Amino acid sequence: MAESIGRPLLSLCIPTNGVLEWVIPVLNSIYEQKIEESLFEVVITDNGNNFDFESKIREFSRNYSNLIYKKTDAIQFQNQIESFKLANGYFIKFVNHRAVLVEGSLEYLIRFVQNHSDRKPITFFANGSLKKNYLPLQNFNEFVKAMGYYSSWSAGLGVWKEDFLSLEQDIPYNKLFPHLTILFDKKNRDEYIVDNKNLFNEIKTDNTKKGKYNLFFAFAVEYPSVILDLYRQNYISLDTYRHVKDCILSFIAELYFSYIVLKKPCSYELSNSKELMEVYYSVARVQKRIVVLYTSRALKKLARFFKGGNR
Repeated sequence: MAESIGRPLLSLCIPTNGVLEWVIPVLNSIYEQKIEESLFEVVITDNGNNFDFESKIREFSRNYSNLIYKKTDAIQFQNQIESFKLANGYFIKFVNHRAVLVEGSLEYLIRFVQNHSDRKPITFFANGSLKKNYLPLQNFNEFVKAMGYYSSWSAGLGVWKEDFLSLEQDIPYNKLFPHLTILFDKKNRDEYIVDNKNLFNEIKTDNTKKGKYNLFFAFAVEYPSVILDLYRQNYISLDTYRHVKDCILSFIAELYFSYIVLKKPCSYELSNSKELMEVYYSVARVQKRIVVLYTSRALKKLARFFKGGNR
């Protein structure tokens, strides 16, 4: 498989709306790793309207035979799917357009493809967000539980091209979380992996430059609805559903504290936040979780302070 002529092992897919100061550093972090270009490709799909971005990326691509760039009119997150359709590699890895790859990560991903091409495990890359690696996991239920709320994070997606092609051509991708349609498609695979290796560092940015979708509808309604559907269809246990739902609650509490209580500036739509939280939770539960989270953090900081002072 690794020696197949004319086909890369790995496709790094970067859907973007055309932010030059993010994408160029990401591209540099890929090509500076000096990996043989025949082993991988970079696919950029652009649904923005930045002519300068298009010009610079086309100029950049002249130096690399394995860089594919395409303008698209895909709406919002559906741009992800457009990039996967263009991918030619055996394995597709989603790369956020702010995700700068750390040294050695490209080699790591290529080695992953080589080592797992026979069994083709369903894999999520948590990028150091969890306490440990989960590999291998025996079933889909364990996989969903191990990811917790991080399954909502599209940048963790990796998918075998063969599995992507096996999706029905007219399948309705989730509009806010299209990657979940892919990630949760194969529920009877023999092996699942949650890989926690740190593969990239995200470029810090002002939250006013991020998405324009309704934040609380996405994470307090749509995402838990996807998890509930898995439980209703007997793909996950009640324990797993409750675990993931509780993880989501902590995340929503963070969002609520940042954007509703502290009123930090952001580009998200925040309308009807309290009503939307009431669908699966309640404002009172969210507020209680805020107290628990920030009290716990304060105590941990104090513990570290006194531990350091006693050295």
